Amino acid sequence: MNPPTPTPPGSPGTRTPSADLERAVLDAAHQVLVDHGTEGLSVREICRVAGVAPMGLYSRFGNKHGVVDALFADGFVLLRSRLAATADEPIAGRLRLGCQAYRQFAIEQPTLYSVMFDRAIAEFEPSAGSIEIAFAAFGELLGRVRAAMDAGLLTPADPTDVAHQIWASMHGAVSLELRGIGFIDDPAATFDRMVDALLAGLGN
Repeated sequence: MNPPTPTPPGSPGTRTPSADLERAVLDAAHQVLVDHGTEGLSVREICRVAGVAPMGLYSRFGNKHGVVDALFADGFVLLRSRLAATADEPIAGRLRLGCQAYRQFAIEQPTLYSVMFDRAIAEFEPSAGSIEIAFAAFGELLGRVRAAMDAGLLTPADPTDVAHQIWASMHGAVSLELRGIGFIDDPAATFDRMVDALLAGLGN
C-alpha cells in the first residue's frame, strides 16, 4: 500500500494546531510588512505567505485588525527583548545602551515601528492587552531611570516623567531619521550626541 500523499497546509481536511497557526500568520504578516509595507497588508496576502486558509486566520484573529493587534504586541515584545539584552551592563552605561538599542530596533524594523507608534493602519486601535504589553516595554526604560537615580547618576525627580522625556526625545529623533528629514550626514552619531546631552542635562 502506498503512503498517503501529504495535504498542503490550509487544504480541506487539515487541522493546524492553534499556536502553530498563530505563529505562521504572524510571521507571514511580518514578512508582508517588510516586502510590501502597510499598504500591502491584506488577509489574502498574509494567508498566501503563511500557507493557511483565510478561515484559519479569521477563526484565530477575527479579522485583519486582530492580526495587526497581534503584530503591535509582537513588536513591543521584540523591542523589550532588545532593551533587556543590555540590562546587565553597568548602570552608568545602561541608559545610553538602551537608547541605542531603541534606535537600532526602529532602523531594522521601520514598518513594524510605524504600526507600533504611528498608527499606520487606518482605524486600528490596540486592545487593552496589547497596550499593557507596550507599557511593559516602557517599564524597561523606567527601571533604568530609577536605577540611575538610585546610583546618583540622575537628579532625583519623578522617574516616570524623566523616562517619558528620554523616550519622547528618542522617538522624535528616530521618526525624523526614518522619514529622511534632517540636515546631517551621520544620524547615528548625532543620535548618540543627543542622548549624551540629554543624560548630562538630567544628571547630577
